[in-house]
Amino acid sequence: MFDSNLTHNGEQKNSNKGPKYKINIEGVIFVWGSDEITSNEIAELGGWSISEGVIMIDKNGNETSLSNNEVIKIRPGMAFSKKLTFKRG
Repeated sequence: MFDSNLTHNGEQKNSNKGPKYKINIEGVIFVWGSDEITSNEIAELGGWSISEGVIMIDKNGNETSLSNNEVIKIRPGMAFSKKLTFKRG
């Protein structure tokens, strides 16, 4: 599976180091170890091909299609994953 800053069960490696970034991908919360993630990494974490696309949804329900390898800045904490979510599209 995806080799990233996550363990196989979604826990952050070296969890005592640095902030924890939580990303909501189709209702599943993933813990990420960096303040950036690409659309390709989101698709891979979500379990689909980047060719299906990635859509970012803000807290107001506005949807934005992301381009291939687009970089998204993320903030630590659970509140962020409630304000910004991702889905295939």
